[in-house]
This record gives sequence, structure tokens and C-alpha cells, in this order.
Amino acid sequence: MLHGLGLSIYAGEDLPLTDGLDEKQAGGGTATTPKISATVSSFPEKRGDTITPAQLSYIERLIKETGTELQKLLDYFGHERLPDIPKAEASRVIRSLEQSRSRKEAA
Repeated sequence: MLHGLGLSIYAGEDLPLTDGLDEKQAGGGTATTPKISATVSSFPEKRGDTITPAQLSYIERLIKETGTELQKLLDYFGHERLPDIPKAEASRVIRSLEQSRSRKEAA
């Protein structure tokens, strides 16, 4: 991994993409070298990985403090309701609202 040489391997860029073709059509796999059938994709969010009640409360408070329209915020982040926001995205939502609050306070 010195000098970034292992980054392409870590990112999975060396893995061939297969779509269910047999080994002859895919051009891979022999008796001595097995075919690798893995696709690189983003990991799906688990259903239980939504924001915590504390995060939800803080986001609601920031919305009130900044005067942000809830529907515009939801549309921007691509969600139908606040509780549907994934944990992984909560910090982005909070950071955006905090920046909005800072701009409002500076004005």
C-alpha cells in the first residue's frame, strides 16, 4: 500500500464484473484458476440504520432556529420524512443546517 499502489485493489477495481454468463462466455475460470464473480457496488443501508431520536430532535431544533422549510430540506436530501434519513447522512444534514444558522447569526 506504499504510495497508493494498493488503493485500486482496496477499491475493488481489479475485480471483474460478471452478470451470470457461463465461464466460457465470461472468459474466466479454469480448473486451476477459479473465476471471481463479484460486483463492486455501494453497500445498502440497513433498515434500522436511520437517525437516532437525539439526532432527529437536534435536526428539528436547527430547522426551527434557521427557519428552513422542512419540505425543501427533505427534497434536497432526497427523503420523504426526517426519520427516514440514514445515520450515514445525518451529519451532512446537521452540518448544512449549522452552516445556515451561522450565516443567519452573522447577518
